[in-house]
Amino acid sequence: MLTVLAAGVFLRSMGIYGDDVIRLFGVMKFIQSRYVDAPDTSTLVDGAIDGMVASLGDPHSVYMPPEMFRTLRQQTEGSFRRDRRDDGL
Repeated sequence: MLTVLAAGVFLRSMGIYGDDVIRLFGVMKFIQSRYVDAPDTSTLVDGAIDGMVASLGDPHSVYMPPEMFRTLRQQTEGSFRRDRRDDGL
């Protein structure tokens, strides 16, 4: 019980209220229990995060799921570093 209370205090300190969290997880559980081919939790969480970022209305903000972010980092690793040999240094 103490853990639940501590979590509630922590969430409130961050401006997150229990009702919001209950709604979010309630919808997630509803979808998982009623959808014909229930998506896994990670898929639903990624969709929720993507929706939150999209709701900002900022064309420069985008959510990348972890695997997409890892791929991006691998593809761009070193692309933005300057090679000092080109400058004669």
